[in-house]
Amino acid sequence: MNPADSAERTRITYFWDRVRGLAGGFLEATFQTFALLVAIRVFEAPDFVKATLPAAFPMGFLLAPLTVFAAAKMRRRAGSICAFYAILSAIGLTLAVGASELWIYVVCVLVSQIVLSQVSPLMTQIYAKNYPPNEIGSRFSTTFLISATVAATVSYIGGRLLDFDLSYYVAIFVGATLATLVYALAFLRMPSETIKGVSKKNPWESISLVWKDKLFAWMLGGWMVMGLGSLMTFPIRIEYMANPLYGIDASNEQIGLVLGAVPMITRLLSTKVWGYMFDHVNMITLRTIMNLLLMISLLIYFNTTNLWLMGVATGIFGLAFGGGRVMWQLWVTKIAPPNQTAAYMSVHSAFTGLRGLLAPFLGYALLHWAGPGFVGWASAALIGAATIIFLPARKVIDARGKSLAA
Repeated sequence: MNPADSAERTRITYFWDRVRGLAGGFLEATFQTFALLVAIRVFEAPDFVKATLPAAFPMGFLLAPLTVFAAAKMRRRAGSICAFYAILSAIGLTLAVGASELWIYVVCVLVSQIVLSQVSPLMTQIYAKNYPPNEIGSRFSTTFLISATVAATVSYIGGRLLDFDLSYYVAIFVGATLATLVYALAFLRMPSETIKGVSKKNPWESISLVWKDKLFAWMLGGWMVMGLGSLMTFPIRIEYMANPLYGIDASNEQIGLVLGAVPMITRLLSTKVWGYMFDHVNMITLRTIMNLLLMISLLIYFNTTNLWLMGVATGIFGLAFGGGRVMWQLWVTKIAPPNQTAAYMSVHSAFTGLRGLLAPFLGYALLHWAGPGFVGWASAALIGAATIIFLPARKVIDARGKSLAA
């Protein structure tokens, strides 16, 4: 590909990925905050359901190796396949709007999130093919910044709407449905290729990368421990604020502000910095900084009932999450050959799914056994252990990056 064609692919991808970011922000606010809040306050969901909803994306990630295998077999452009998943997600959201029973609502929301999660490994391949290696983090962080802006706005406005009348959750879900269609359009317009570097005989052959690539396996181990610590707190944070049992019983507006708008704003302010640093600073150094911020955030949040302090804690969390999201989506580009990024990402996604599926149930078990303060300490301990696991890979990551660039 000549430089002019490459520059044009980059330009078109960057434009439509920012459009995708607009839609993604609406979807993030809907799935991360309002899907569970509606289950709690509209349908009075039991704990099992409250733990299941946050596990929807992880359930989808478990299917990533199969998804990438199917995409390679179909010989369709990665963007077209992503658009197909977005349309299926829109159908799920549409059915959730009309749900009158808890089980129908839960199934529709679960399916919608599961199918949308399938775009992650395919999206990483699009970035690896269309962006220069030293610009991936910076360009993706711009999209992420746009998503954070929209998500913060939707979280706050949505919370106020639900305080006024819980039935307005229908309007939020209709907006999310429209957002998935914009998501689909953006992927259709991005330049993309068929999936390569993946076995077309065995959908699970990509898993062999775990024992073939020792650096990859080591990093996956660190991500597993860290992910369990972080992900188990996601539903517990909402439960802690919403359940009168824990002494807060916050309004919907307060929940939307503290758990939605505040972390989204700090994420927005930090994302471009993290994106630049991802392109120019050692990945393990960045991960260590993010982990320390996460630990501080969780220890403050789960050991106070003061809404101002909780806002400070979620602000710190958003600061760390701004970099964490960039790194989660892009870190395999630092160690995988460009034509194998989808395969590496599918394995990373599958392991994310495994820990994400277990984490909410672990969080609720610890909450009922020892209370919210213990959840915070347990989460911080796991994230600290993960940091220790990551540190030996610091120099090896740099060496791998230089060999790929050669």
